Amino acid sequence: MTTPTDGRTFHHPYQPYDIQLEFMRALYETLDNGQIGIFESPTGTGKTLSLICGALTWLRDRSSQDGGVLDSAGDDKLSFSAPDTTSDPPWLVAQLEEQRLKDRLAHAQRLEHKLDEIRREEAKRHRSEANRAQKRRRIDEQEASGPFEQREEDFLVDTEPGTIHQTAADGNNYSPEVLKLLQQMGHPSLEKQKEDEYPSTRKILFASRTHSQLQQFSSELKRVPIHRSDATNHHACDARHVALASRKNLCIHPTISRLSGEAVNETCLELQESKTAADKRCAFLPKESTPKHLYRDRTLATIQDIEELVTLGKQLSVCPYYGTRLAVPAAEVVTIPYPLLLSPVARQAAGLDLRGNVVVIDEAHNLIDAVASTFAAQITSSQLENASDLLEMYENKFRARLSGENRMFVAQLRVLVRSLCEFVASASRKEGLVDVTDLLSAGGDAINVPAITRYLTRSKLARKVDGYNKFTRGVAEKTTPVLHLVQNFLDRVASPSREGRFIFERAIPEAGGTMPEPRLRYLLLDPSDAFLPLVQDAHAIVLAGGTMSPANEHVDRLFPSARSRVRQFSCGHVVPASHLLVQTLSKGPGGVSLDFRHATRELPNVLDDLGRALLNLSAVIPDGMVAFFPSYAHLGSVVSRWKAAGLLDQLNRRKRVFQESRDCHAETLLRDYASAAVTDKGAILLSVVGGKLSEGINFSDRLGRAVLLVGLPFPDARSPEWRARLDYVSREAPTKDKPQAKADYLADLTMRAVNQAIGRVLRHKNDYAAIILCDIRWTGSAGDVAQGLRSRLPGWIRQSMPSTDPDKATFGATLTALAAFFKGHKQAPAQGG
Repeated sequence: MTTPTDGRTFHHPYQPYDIQLEFMRALYETLDNGQIGIFESPTGTGKTLSLICGALTWLRDRSSQDGGVLDSAGDDKLSFSAPDTTSDPPWLVAQLEEQRLKDRLAHAQRLEHKLDEIRREEAKRHRSEANRAQKRRRIDEQEASGPFEQREEDFLVDTEPGTIHQTAADGNNYSPEVLKLLQQMGHPSLEKQKEDEYPSTRKILFASRTHSQLQQFSSELKRVPIHRSDATNHHACDARHVALASRKNLCIHPTISRLSGEAVNETCLELQESKTAADKRCAFLPKESTPKHLYRDRTLATIQDIEELVTLGKQLSVCPYYGTRLAVPAAEVVTIPYPLLLSPVARQAAGLDLRGNVVVIDEAHNLIDAVASTFAAQITSSQLENASDLLEMYENKFRARLSGENRMFVAQLRVLVRSLCEFVASASRKEGLVDVTDLLSAGGDAINVPAITRYLTRSKLARKVDGYNKFTRGVAEKTTPVLHLVQNFLDRVASPSREGRFIFERAIPEAGGTMPEPRLRYLLLDPSDAFLPLVQDAHAIVLAGGTMSPANEHVDRLFPSARSRVRQFSCGHVVPASHLLVQTLSKGPGGVSLDFRHATRELPNVLDDLGRALLNLSAVIPDGMVAFFPSYAHLGSVVSRWKAAGLLDQLNRRKRVFQESRDCHAETLLRDYASAAVTDKGAILLSVVGGKLSEGINFSDRLGRAVLLVGLPFPDARSPEWRARLDYVSREAPTKDKPQAKADYLADLTMRAVNQAIGRVLRHKNDYAAIILCDIRWTGSAGDVAQGLRSRLPGWIRQSMPSTDPDKATFGATLTALAAFFKGHKQAPAQGG
């Protein structure tokens, strides 16, 4: 449905809400002004369609004026028709500019006419599905070339003159085989524009965390045509879109595509090696240009998700992973996962140029963590010992056959690894910050670490060593080589950021176990420098999410140098205010203060009164209730106490109780809880903030009639990681503001996690639910702390917050309010409830 507003038509496919119109209008202005926008739009408000309609309208308007072609510097110029006019008279410059504009518009029309022809052909092709299915079957039934038949010699490091000492100054870290392949495929980042290639056009880069979220975006994009006008007609068609994804998601090789994610990458690269026999190489990497250009054009002609791109690759016998990269220059919308956007190396490999383009990052509430994790690294003592043993085995086997240069690098790598092993093996070593020189003090300080990391990249030693180990053991399964972990850590040692820190700690292994294991970690304490290339190069940036509060955290941590460009927009909820009840609870039914600060949160009387509170609340709250706790450890303590006091049995008689744990299967737990929640008895789910069920899960309708937040998930400021983070925040803050800077940092981090958890309820306009905040820190007795916490809540929750008066946050008042709230909705049930 068209929606005129301020003279614009956003072409929203439905009649939009007023809040959606406000969203699209604000988004358009943000893009037009080249700003950085932080957009908060709760679930159920149509965020994705509002993003698409607002951004595409701006793109359509801008490109209709200049054709949308960008030059190599990201300007609105055609690189093939931009002569130097600095010394020409003004009338000639104006004439040349007019001609260049005509050239741009004519180019855009030619491209669209070509794609229109393909669209008509696609329509005919869809009428012959049986034939297409037969083609797919023929390709699927092709026999796999056997890339796994290996000999001992296959694991010997190659000697290629001129490659080992090649530095990062050449602009990439590709191996010679991959460079050759990218050139063969016509990769836009490596070749100058040819006659049959398209110049780079203005585009929207849409990034999200998971492939499933990107699939959903592609589905929504199909609902919104882009309206184009030329000299002869005005018509609607799909935006030129391409979805970029990992090899695992796009591989069509009948054998490799069945492997695990990392194994797909490794084996794909193996098939590209120069020593691989011709009949063993991937048949989906054609040398001739016709198939790959046909794949590119058909990708651009219609909006296709990842599964459809795979099907197209099988039809044309063209690799979708490399084929989609050819479509990037002419695409108007490119969907990409976070890592592809945030890593400079990954962006270059994909041919993504930020200059002059718009970056939209969805589900951006975790963007700060995503940036930090992209540049983080860690390695454990057992991984280092394993790497040392494998290198010794490899060197002993191939020493006589390695070239002198290879022997030198392998020997130096062994010294580096042993130096790290000795560092973490010290039983007396204290946890905390580590200087990089200390890491290498056992002989590694004399070695050129950057040269070693370049050697690892170009020689592919990690795959060679790992492959030989599996070859000798007769193991065929592909796993991540441990030397890849070593290489990632050494990359940080070679070029640590000013904002990075190395720490040594002993922690329970993430893979499981009970005994703490020594490990080294590299933390990026300030992600703003890593995010700076996006801020500097992109025309505009939009961070969007259901919950972006507290928004100031994103400004402080991602673009502090660009505050003047930042625009914030918070969308109201489609749910009427009468459908949400927010209550603060400072005391339990026994009058015990619900003080869940570290010193008092596990006192028996506090936990017992919390259990009695939950028991009484469950009597007036229907269907499903979700209670979020600060950590798995604290939840475990609570449940143990309730078992001992008999409270857990009482709760189970009232509602069926489910508990999240570190090792639980989230899908099974959620399914069982959902089944119980919709029964007459109902259910209670005990979960963890930041756990498996606190993000990406919809507790709508009967699955979440109430969400309780027990305590606050402040991190342990005594741990090595948080000491390092807080010391950095304190050092960077002005002298008089140091204590407040640390307090604000912890509050922002905590409330970001809280907002994600309590935002799991109220998922559509007819839903209704209660939010109960159980902790004295939400009331006036906590003074400025309460105001600071409340100010960081999303606006739609904050406006429903009760008084901070602790006398009004009693258990009796809360129970009465809840009973009246649910009685009212029972008498007038909401649709879908």
